[in-house]
Amino acid sequence: MAKQPVLHSTKVEPRSYVARMYEKTTKLTVTTNSAYQRQTLNSHFMDKSLIVYKASAGSGKTFTLTIEYIKLLIANPLDYNAILGVTFTNKATEEMKTRILSQLYGIWKCLDDSKAYMKAICSDLGVSPDFASRRAGTALQLLLHNYDAFGIETIDSFFQRVLRNLARELDLTANLRVELNDEQVEMRAVDVLIDELSANDELLSWIMSYIKDNIKEDKSWNVIGAIKSFGRNIFRDFYKEAQGTLAAVIEDNSFFDNYRSMLYDERDAATKLMQNYADKYFSILSANGLSVDDISNKANGVSGFFIKLCNGIFDNKPLGKRVIECLGQADAWASKTHPERDRIRFLAGDQLMGLLKDTVTQWNRRKSAEKTLRHLNQLRLLNRIEQKVRELNEEANQFLLCDTQYLLKSLISDSDSPLYMRKSVPG
Repeated sequence: MAKQPVLHSTKVEPRSYVARMYEKTTKLTVTTNSAYQRQTLNSHFMDKSLIVYKASAGSGKTFTLTIEYIKLLIANPLDYNAILGVTFTNKATEEMKTRILSQLYGIWKCLDDSKAYMKAICSDLGVSPDFASRRAGTALQLLLHNYDAFGIETIDSFFQRVLRNLARELDLTANLRVELNDEQVEMRAVDVLIDELSANDELLSWIMSYIKDNIKEDKSWNVIGAIKSFGRNIFRDFYKEAQGTLAAVIEDNSFFDNYRSMLYDERDAATKLMQNYADKYFSILSANGLSVDDISNKANGVSGFFIKLCNGIFDNKPLGKRVIECLGQADAWASKTHPERDRIRFLAGDQLMGLLKDTVTQWNRRKSAEKTLRHLNQLRLLNRIEQKVRELNEEANQFLLCDTQYLLKSLISDSDSPLYMRKSVPG
């Protein structure tokens, strides 16, 4: 195996060097074979919009990504400054850069260590080894002479560079730091909120409400841990999308009182209707000479659902399978061996199924009101946690990585995104 020499870059004018190197490369296209290869390269990349690789540790991710990167350079060496590779760690960045440079050299010199890369690239692009070798040499020298444009970096480094480039447009300080560990900041925010609590703080009543809900649902007694876990919802898309609206609503002190009153009215109205429907159910059975024992599964079936409503029992259990079956099937109301099966089936289709449907509608209405009431204080707790996270970020002059997407989205929502990307990506 030939030893790879150390490559040294010479101090030349980048533009003129690029022009001269690419002039050498374009001479390859004068033959019929090269024209065919050009056409193959164009169709190969035009036919693919998005490729997703799913792989576990040690399955060859770096090999695959290196091949994809080099394929782009083989197709057009001048694209070295238009390709962005993003990693999670500095170690991975250096590994990727080293692998790409060493394999470009190996393909250029046709070394044994690069045979697998050469074979895969020639097969995927439909080009000859000689063509790939020449293009690899050109791409390697372009990268070495323009190393600053070698666009492989960590995700935080990339977003930090984007934010710094757009600091004026986004009204940010140029030395802003991107924080990768969102959860760590959120946990610290909860700790600060707890430390700052006072006896008359409204936040304390919200936390107590959250504790009571956890106890009622037999959840963990680790209250602080539970609040920290719950607080991570501020990083989720559904919360971010509603964040502005929520903040505006919370500023209105009367909103929650009025909204809570409306929810109580909804719950009570649904409760009253359900109890009326339950009374009607048993009246229908009685008027037709039937009892609970005549209906399928007796008190353990759909009749049991109405019995609970009559007794004012509104638990958190979901509707049972037997109740759901009776919603859509008249046959489910009577057992196959019941002597009056046909009459019960007719009564179900004529009256009982419609009554059950109306009752379930009110059941869901009541559950929705109850669940909203239970989580209303939690929503306000989330807002307070989000505010504290924002305060901590401002004090530390940092920006959460998870917020970057929404910041950039707000910037380019009504504009041409390539205009700002040309300013921010390598080259």
